[in-house]
Amino acid sequence: MARKDKNQVAEPELVMRFEHLEFLPNMNVTVRKGEKWAGVIGPLPAQENQRFDEDGYPVPGDTKFCHIEILDTVVGVFRELGDHGEMAGLLRFHYHGGCRNSISSLWQMLNRFYPPTTPTTPDNFKWSDTVTVVFFRVDPAHKAPNG
Repeated sequence: MARKDKNQVAEPELVMRFEHLEFLPNMNVTVRKGEKWAGVIGPLPAQENQRFDEDGYPVPGDTKFCHIEILDTVVGVFRELGDHGEMAGLLRFHYHGGCRNSISSLWQMLNRFYPPTTPTTPDNFKWSDTVTVVFFRVDPAHKAPNG
């Protein structure tokens, strides 16, 4: 895993989206496909994924926000995370409890968030994909969702 330039500051229009805004009390980790978040450091808003009604329309007033502070990012190939070694120990800090047990459980979750783009593609997230591991904490000045 390689570190990106730490001098890239979070741009105001960036919003990190999460399945839910329930985080660990101190450091958290999230793994994102690609390099969009590589080198982004500093505070930015976080948004809970919006729910949609049975007709596919956003549920009004259902979106929650909070603020996080990105502390560091590391870029590498997903399969290099492994169930052993330095990066595997970081899974215990993954914000989503369902991803903390193994690299396989994280892979299953990422396949849910990055679904197939065509019916003939078995999955859209591959073990060989480049990922960015994002280390963050809830911004202490804005702890509450929508605060």
